[in-house]
Amino acid sequence: MINPDEPSQPVVRKAKKEPWNGEFYASFSPDYLWEDTRRLGFLTLSGVTHVDHLSIG
Repeated sequence: MINPDEPSQPVVRKAKKEPWNGEFYASFSPDYLWEDTRRLGFLTLSGVTHVDHLSIG
């Protein structure tokens, strides 16, 4: 039985972290077009923590 006077314990589940596969993904808002990104040769990054892993090309 649960005692309503005791604080409940949160359930903590830690998923096993798989090794990084080296792939990056980008999502575009409707303001950006993939064709423009390819034509201009770049995309902008925001909130990225692994920029140093990117290689040219």
